[in-house]
Amino acid sequence: MIFISEIQQRLLESPLIVEKVGPRIYGYRAGENNDTSNLYVIIRPLGPPAPEKPVSDNFMAESHLVKVDVEGADLLDVQAVQNEIRKIMHSFGLRQMPDGLDEFFDATKHYVDSRNYSGIPNEFYYKSKLI
Repeated sequence: MIFISEIQQRLLESPLIVEKVGPRIYGYRAGENNDTSNLYVIIRPLGPPAPEKPVSDNFMAESHLVKVDVEGADLLDVQAVQNEIRKIMHSFGLRQMPDGLDEFFDATKHYVDSRNYSGIPNEFYYKSKLI
């Protein structure tokens, strides 16, 4: 399972995100050829998945630590999209961490709302063989 792809797919199921962001949801970073002129989202892991729930000589799940950045010129749109993302991440079983970033950058004239999420996406585990 590539969890970043799963998150991207779930975000594209949200009417609000499709309306405000469209296809501008990038994994790891926005490349130089990607559209960053409008609102966009970057999803990146903050480390490799960590084994969880040991059973005998194996593990039943992995925990993930993910950073989600929303960047754009309209603060209200940035916040609306990030709040929708929080709901989607919660549906995976990930919770928002207390750290993050909420800044305006003069160089890009964009607001950046960056949040970190941590947890075990339970819907991907416990239903099949051990990882």
